[in-house]
Amino acid sequence: SSGASLEWMNKPLVKYIFRLTGLLSFISTCMNTPKTFEDYEFLEYVTFIIDIVCAVILTIEAAAKMKTRGVLKHDFSYLRDRWNHFDAVMVLCIYCSIILQVRFQFPLNFFIIINHLDVG
Repeated sequence: SSGASLEWMNKPLVKYIFRLTGLLSFISTCMNTPKTFEDYEFLEYVTFIIDIVCAVILTIEAAAKMKTRGVLKHDFSYLRDRWNHFDAVMVLCIYCSIILQVRFQFPLNFFIIINHLDVG
């Protein structure tokens, strides 16, 4: 059943991680201003890392719900729940933030790091 498959998501530690992820995303959003980055350059990297961690965790949550409930077929499907609409928009916004940060804050540095990590 779908409830049993999502049982792991109702464990206290997992709920705490999801709530912490939401809080971290909010903090990252608040720090993501030109003035903040002008005064504290290292926060560019902090917000970038926070966004990546939040995107991964929230994507795992969404994928697990979609796999268990289905995307749209049943009454209890992922896209029939308003909270999941909010979650999906939040994840899309985080991915947009990551793309914009790569494009405008680290246009060359990011790709130089990736090239150095390439072991193949």
